[in-house]
Amino acid sequence: MMAGATSQNWANTLWACAHLGVGDAAIINAGAAAMGEMGSRCNPQDISNALWALATLGVRDASALSKLVRAMGERAGSSKPQEVSNALQALGSLKWYDAAVHSQLMAAQLRMASSSNPQDLSNALFSCALVCHSDRSTDALALHVSNLQPQQLEQWTAQAVADTAFAWAVLSAVGVGSSSNSSSSSGIDRMAQRLLAEAARRGHGGFSGRVDSGRH
Repeated sequence: MMAGATSQNWANTLWACAHLGVGDAAIINAGAAAMGEMGSRCNPQDISNALWALATLGVRDASALSKLVRAMGERAGSSKPQEVSNALQALGSLKWYDAAVHSQLMAAQLRMASSSNPQDLSNALFSCALVCHSDRSTDALALHVSNLQPQQLEQWTAQAVADTAFAWAVLSAVGVGSSSNSSSSSGIDRMAQRLLAEAARRGHGGFSGRVDSGRH
């Protein structure tokens, strides 16, 4: 099936199936297997797109996912913010956890924090919460959010604020930032203060749009 297809061919095919809701098991399983075998030769965008598609389709091919996840971790340093964020979101949706890979991805997201948009930042923290991943990069990324200028936080959608607040509730419970200096609050706690203040500033009108709590 699709002899000679490249990783981009398969990634685009899987993305199209997910986007259109086409659940053709033969194509999806073949694509997952092919991408898994080509994992070490795929670029970050193809891996990220494939992981998003597999998560959207609910595919949990352990062999293929393991290879793709490891490949994404190895390429985290050369990835774009959205690619890392989408990969984290896919892993969170699948409840697929690899501590080493999550640390690689979060370290990359942190390095690119200043060029990450609100959705990238929110998705990364929300996805860590879904698998209870906590490390120094997670807390540092939360600290970055807490230090955003008011005009920057105003650009966050109600969904992004709600998802990041959810991340705070979970991550604070599992001890993110617990290794930080006890004389100062952790990044996750400082982020919570900013988010709650922003929510209060917006009031009910600022959250009158649809917030998809079902994704939690």
